Amino acid sequence: VDRTPPAVPVGLTARAVACGQIDLSWGPATDTGGSGLRGYNLYRGGTFLRQVPAPSTVASASGLTPLTTYSCTVTAVDQAGNESAPSAPASATTPACPNVPPVASAGPDQFTQTLTPLTFSALASLDPDGTIVAYAW
Repeated sequence: VDRTPPAVPVGLTARAVACGQIDLSWGPATDTGGSGLRGYNLYRGGTFLRQVPAPSTVASASGLTPLTTYSCTVTAVDQAGNESAPSAPASATTPACPNVPPVASAGPDQFTQTLTPLTFSALASLDPDGTIVAYAW
């Protein structure tokens, strides 16, 4: 019966690659208990995220909040369910998301050949990542 946990993964690095994503990588761990390495458990802020099957030593965390620092650790798990101590933590700060320009809409096209007043409305305008604060006609 294997009761020996795998070695602690070393060399964990965290790198922000987008405003909502960080990439993680670490060195492979070894299992000396005889059951073989199952994979790696990822933790963010001490909370379990998921298990990455061995032999992979890379993972991504997405859906993150921009301009936020995230601290991660990784443990190794063998086929008997023994889990190593956590790695040294690695942190990365997600950058700000690029600003998406607002979409202006003055309403449907209108045509007139007389002095009939035209009506414009900006109600269909939108800013996908913010709030419209002013209009220029």
